[in-house]
Amino acid sequence: MSRKPHPRVIIYGAPEGGYTAEVSSLPGYVARAETLEECLDQLEMVVDLWGKAAERAEREAQAAQAEQAAQAEQKSQPPSTADNHPSGEAG
Repeated sequence: MSRKPHPRVIIYGAPEGGYTAEVSSLPGYVARAETLEECLDQLEMVVDLWGKAAERAEREAQAAQAEQAAQAEQKSQPPSTADNHPSGEAG
């Protein structure tokens, strides 16, 4: 059985109270709360949102690549006979 690696979580206690937590592999994604439990719950939501955003970005990148490939294929196709006739009709 293989174990899924867990991200490294860093938790700071704030001098004025409360906690800040972050995942070391996701710079800029931070959770803050009054209690440790709330902070970890918020961090879980932050990581989930990051995952959803990453999935959406991947889908958008794949769609853009597919569109570029389709456009490149269309440009490489020779024009049809109708395209070469001045009236737009073949023959």
